[in-house]
Amino acid sequence: MRSMAAPVDQMSSLHDLPHARVWSAARDVPALLWPGAASSALGRLGERVVVDVPLLPPLLFTSSIADVRALLIDPEDNFSFGQVLRRLTAHDVIFGTDTLSFLEGAQHRAERKLVSPPYHGRALKSYEDAIAAVMRKHLERLPVGSPISFLKIGYQLAVDVMMSVVFGAAEPGATADLEQAMYGWFKALESPAFQGLSALGVFTGGHALPYLPLRRHEKAVDAILLKEIANRRAGRGYSDNGLIEHMLQVNAQSENPKDDATLARELRGTVLAGYETTAVTLAWIAEFVSHNPRVLDELQRSIEAGDDCYLDAVIYEVMRLRPAVPGTARRVLRDTVLNGIALPRGTVVVIPFLAVHERPDIYDDPLAFRPERFLNTPPGTYTWLPFGGGAHRCLGAKLATFEARVLFRTLLQHRSLTALPGPPARAHPIRPMLMPINRATVILQHR
Repeated sequence: MRSMAAPVDQMSSLHDLPHARVWSAARDVPALLWPGAASSALGRLGERVVVDVPLLPPLLFTSSIADVRALLIDPEDNFSFGQVLRRLTAHDVIFGTDTLSFLEGAQHRAERKLVSPPYHGRALKSYEDAIAAVMRKHLERLPVGSPISFLKIGYQLAVDVMMSVVFGAAEPGATADLEQAMYGWFKALESPAFQGLSALGVFTGGHALPYLPLRRHEKAVDAILLKEIANRRAGRGYSDNGLIEHMLQVNAQSENPKDDATLARELRGTVLAGYETTAVTLAWIAEFVSHNPRVLDELQRSIEAGDDCYLDAVIYEVMRLRPAVPGTARRVLRDTVLNGIALPRGTVVVIPFLAVHERPDIYDDPLAFRPERFLNTPPGTYTWLPFGGGAHRCLGAKLATFEARVLFRTLLQHRSLTALPGPPARAHPIRPMLMPINRATVILQHR
């Protein structure tokens, strides 16, 4: 049995930890993943709680920072992110099992090193003008003075940004065809039928049931992407400012290059990865800022002064309070020990982000929206977790925060936000993202 922490005087097992009542798990587990997690029924049981659900592996939920650190660092590769995705989600159906998220250990680290350059440093800066142009284009047609759903706008912005970042300059008409095909695929993914089959897959050992409309839309998207790949490879007058060029270059230099069908699937997945989570985050930023005039005034003042520090603090604070994805997990690959707890092979360890983000010993007045808390203190590696952490931290984390910064900076240079009467929107769990129940309905006003 391998140990993930320093020796302890007394070993404990899952049986020694608080257990959730089986009949209340359907209610109590979601509550641990939603706002108010720290005061939920499971949160009140302590940092660690075990949930046993029929047909599922043992689930250990932990908000212990020591556990979070050990689990995410995982130097001995005792825990698997890919196996959790395969067992408890439909990611394998959507993305395929040979993509980065499903790779383990040294293979994952090597692949991540190859594909990460477009998401960092100078590459990010090169996207700035294109991202700002996306917002300016939308501002030209967004109504002023009447209620609009910023969640809906967020979806449109996210797609346009990802299309620009991934494909750069494309043949006239090709982007429109691709967007239309992508929206068809998104609609199939969001359909109650696919969501229902995915939920059933959780209780059938992770074996997802087929959904033919999804496959039909995938083929439509991939047909366009295959043509785009062929055009780029042939050098038919395209610019070199898209992520697609980097992907093709890395693949050409690989000892085991992927076929074009695999590349098309990965491109399709890249657009999806930056679509819904970004849209939800943009919606929550609009919701929180519109309900906080003091924050809005300071944002506009700092943006006019050319200072993004307060805007970044707002983004970090919104993501702390409303992470688009409410948690991450790892599956135990072999009998091991995590900070004195003996974990049998197959156990799933879950980190509920909000149970960490709402800890009063980490964040003063944790339920309050206070961007100032991040002005002089950057987000902690193991205490601010909207993108997960460790080797499997979201590859597009820096792109996502950069995108939010540029979009809202551009928006607030031209418009102001006003909330509708009433309190800020409650979070509503959907697939299992935390979305504003009012779809972030706000009113834009001219500056």
